[in-house]
Amino acid sequence: MKIILIILALLLLHIPASARVDAVELYDSWKSNDNARLMKMGEGFDVRNSPDSALVCYSIVADRMADSQLSKEDKRIYALALNNLGYIYASYFANYQRAFTLFQQSTDISEEIGYSANIAYTSLNMSGVYLICNQIYGNRLFSDEIWEWCGKGIDGAIQCQEWTVALACMINISSVCPDDPRPDRFRQLAAKISSSPIPEGTPLLEFTRGLIRGTLAYVGKDYRKAAEIFAGLHSVIDPGEMQAARLKTIALSAEARAHEAAGDFLSATRRTLESLSTSREADIPDEITRAYHRLYEYYSRMGDIAMSREYLFSYYSKKDSILTERELAGIGSMPLVNRMGRMSAEIKAEKQKKERMAVYFSVAGLVALFLTVYAVSLVRSRRRIRAHSREIYRKHVDLLKSEKRERDLRKALEQERAEYFAARDEGSQKYKNSKISEDTEQEILGRVADVLADPRFFTDPKFTLQQLSDAVGHSYKRVSQVINDKLGKNFKTLLTEARVKEACERLLDQENYGGYTVEYVARSVGFQSRSNFSVAFKSIVGISPSEFQRNARRKEDSSGE
Repeated sequence: MKIILIILALLLLHIPASARVDAVELYDSWKSNDNARLMKMGEGFDVRNSPDSALVCYSIVADRMADSQLSKEDKRIYALALNNLGYIYASYFANYQRAFTLFQQSTDISEEIGYSANIAYTSLNMSGVYLICNQIYGNRLFSDEIWEWCGKGIDGAIQCQEWTVALACMINISSVCPDDPRPDRFRQLAAKISSSPIPEGTPLLEFTRGLIRGTLAYVGKDYRKAAEIFAGLHSVIDPGEMQAARLKTIALSAEARAHEAAGDFLSATRRTLESLSTSREADIPDEITRAYHRLYEYYSRMGDIAMSREYLFSYYSKKDSILTERELAGIGSMPLVNRMGRMSAEIKAEKQKKERMAVYFSVAGLVALFLTVYAVSLVRSRRRIRAHSREIYRKHVDLLKSEKRERDLRKALEQERAEYFAARDEGSQKYKNSKISEDTEQEILGRVADVLADPRFFTDPKFTLQQLSDAVGHSYKRVSQVINDKLGKNFKTLLTEARVKEACERLLDQENYGGYTVEYVARSVGFQSRSNFSVAFKSIVGISPSEFQRNARRKEDSSGE
């Protein structure tokens, strides 16, 4: 069984084109094997670092079992196959949205049959996905989810004595603790680990013990002691271990945060530069991104504005190449949407159960009592659904605000950078051998973002890629190439996202748009039908535009009071 965590399994591996396999051909040739054989083959390919072949094995099992009536043992195999698929999508292909969906499905099936070991693994996996998104995006959007899933993973792992899982969850918690310290909760989880009969020699045991001691000193505000403990973690890392580089970056990052808390920004910068060097050598994208962001903050604190802005630009470039804000919003909304779906199913099942029970009640008083209990249960369930709807709304509003701040800062930074290179390279050719330079690509991306942030352009229902190219100031072909290569999407998808984002802004603007219908807002941003708008809006935001508008009006009413 595979573990995805910030220190072990989220190391992204790049598979050369020559190593790729013909997935369709393998699928057809292997689909005659039984499930047990396919699972064994997949594990073998995992060990040999052949993710494409392993993916085919687990996909055959998952496709075969989907929408089937399965025995308890078959459901165990199905849950394990989904978990392994999620591991491959996250570890090798950096497809975090797909991985998260698979982990959630695996968790649901495991909870249904009481498969506690797999629940522990998938809980750790989901906390790892949330943690890596936090590191890439550079804020605390998903701290609540990380604490929740790590706690669940530790409890489940201790129950079934999956000690490596418990230790890995504790390392994830220690990694998020400096950004979102919760001393009482951390001490509670640390006590569970310390009191567990974990055998000596268990992988990660000594490293985790040191990390716990250092973090306890950190949350106790003894920052110099914490830095000393974190510095000593290097002695328990085996240089020959496959994940030695990942563990080293965790230790260096923890030591840097302790120095930062103590006010020693010079030492914090040195440790972060060492972490950046290690991350580059091992090609660990999320740690590289986090190091860029920390260096930007440290140089700002020390007054070195030139270096601060250089690392800020590097952070934006690296972050944009890994994860978009839309993907973050999707990841953030999936667990809430899944919970709402399960609650709706629970309401339906409860209703059917109570209808069957009504047959046995002939006394009017008992029937009235039953209906009262049912009504209370239904109201509570609906309140829970509304609460989760408001949570999706809150997270999306936070993302909109964060994206606007980043766009303004990025625009100023890119203008300074352009002026610098123009002065240095005046007279040089902008393009060479018809290949688009990195600077030109970044310029085009920045100008595309500026145009798609201006409603005067994209709210025109007939707005085309040619019009976008004219506004950007580059050829149709060049703009299309950069959008597809750098953003991994086409013009239509990009335009739809811009229109939905503007619709959110207008639905939030109760002063100017509070009296208008959802259909009016849809047409005002360029959609020609409400149905297309509703489908696009719910796909991107996670809730319907009507629900979003109700939450906005509710917030306006409460603020007015």
